[in-house]
Amino acid sequence: MSQHQDPEDLRKELDQTSAQVLENITSLRCRYEGTMKVARATTRIMHKNYMRLITLHYFIIALLLFVVALDLLKFMAIP
Repeated sequence: MSQHQDPEDLRKELDQTSAQVLENITSLRCRYEGTMKVARATTRIMHKNYMRLITLHYFIIALLLFVVALDLLKFMAIP
């Protein structure tokens, strides 16, 4: 390769490199957006399941407290 290249060749090489860089950036942005969509959907599903689980736990705790209260009432009602 000689020290001095033709400016037109350098311009073509630069344009080609710029086009490749732009294509890579676009590809990466598309991949990032797809990944973020999946992450948001996963977070939404996990949050919904987590809230259902919390609700179930509170329901079970309330049921247990109700049973304990009934047992205490029965125990106190016996003369």
